[in-house]
Amino acid sequence: MPSALPPGDPAPPDGRLPEADLAAARDVPFGVYVHIPFCRTRCGYCDFNTYTATELGSAVSQAGYADTLLHEVRLAADVLDGLTPPVSTVFFGGGTPTLLPAEHLGLIIAEIGERFGLAPDVEITTEANPETVSPGYLGRLREAGFTRVSVGMQSAVPRVLAVLDRQHRPGRPEQVVAEARAAGFDWYEVSNWATSTAGRCHHNELYWRDANWWGFGPGAHSHLGSVRWWNVKHPARYATVLESGASPAAARETLDARARYTERVMLGVRLREGLPVAELPDAVADVPAQLVGWGLVDRAALGAGRLVLTQRGRLMADAVTRELLS
Repeated sequence: MPSALPPGDPAPPDGRLPEADLAAARDVPFGVYVHIPFCRTRCGYCDFNTYTATELGSAVSQAGYADTLLHEVRLAADVLDGLTPPVSTVFFGGGTPTLLPAEHLGLIIAEIGERFGLAPDVEITTEANPETVSPGYLGRLREAGFTRVSVGMQSAVPRVLAVLDRQHRPGRPEQVVAEARAAGFDWYEVSNWATSTAGRCHHNELYWRDANWWGFGPGAHSHLGSVRWWNVKHPARYATVLESGASPAAARETLDARARYTERVMLGVRLREGLPVAELPDAVADVPAQLVGWGLVDRAALGAGRLVLTQRGRLMADAVTRELLS
């Protein structure tokens, strides 16, 4: 079953946020995550907050899920009260978002646009199981405003797919890529490795740059300023709380300076431009040079005042982070 939610402080029933964080939100990029918790089958390796029809029974309707989620979109609009810039990225994850009709996903995008506004160059992504899309479905996604599709492919080897409980046929992901291109999508990134600057996933970068986002859906996490919160986990409970007019937030936490620094290092090293060396405390002043000696950090970039990982360093980013936080 999906992992448990973290502990935290009580969240206000109306979802209100600290005034100081709201006031500071005007100048910080704002993104949206939309969680679709449904899957046809459960993969043995998956630890995300997802459910099959058998597990949910009659308690939750996929057909009515979009309408339920729109309640939270409207609640968020009331809480933020126009204080954020237009949405720059939208990411539908799961679960399998493409189990819902493309038209339902489009309704969610339309409501987000109406309530918050969409940036002219907004990036809108959905994850997709190769077996749940067709050329017609992909075309309808484009019509709804989607600009990216993240196709789930864990292996091309039948026996490995069987071990992972993956249902897609070998070769089907490649077919979906061709169908997506024919529908007007550019397929350009694999697991955070982009082929070009234009090909980067801006939604991931929004997370890594400590921007703000609201996560809609059961178990979804959100972040604004110094506050992080997360929703109740089960789809049935999520729907019940929203229908009562209350916020679905289960708990929240306020990030102190140490926590924010830790996350800045953990996420900043993922970026191609790396971290400014000036942001590192004196306690680890000698660590960057040591990392250069190990072949994990670029020597020239360090001389220019930035800690940038080498290709080997990218493969060992967790080890670099550990050294910088020691």
